[in-house]
Amino acid sequence: MDLKQKLEEEWAQLETLRDELGVKLSLAKADAKDEISALQTKLDEARSKLKNQLENLADSSRETTEEVTTNLVSELKSGYAKLRGLLP
Repeated sequence: MDLKQKLEEEWAQLETLRDELGVKLSLAKADAKDEISALQTKLDEARSKLKNQLENLADSSRETTEEVTTNLVSELKSGYAKLRGLLP
């Protein structure tokens, strides 16, 4: 194999690698958009529910509401941390 042929093959491999990475990045971007959209929906719903609950909250149910809220906030934080981990 001569040098020209070898370089052409190497160049073709680099282009293939570039194309594959481009596709993977596009898919990852789409997945990240879907994930953040789902998290935003969950956050909006939680905010609305929490607002309603706090307005109608009796002292006896404060503990339960606090526990549910704490779990929800933890779940949302985990989701956002997962997205942050996908970023370079």
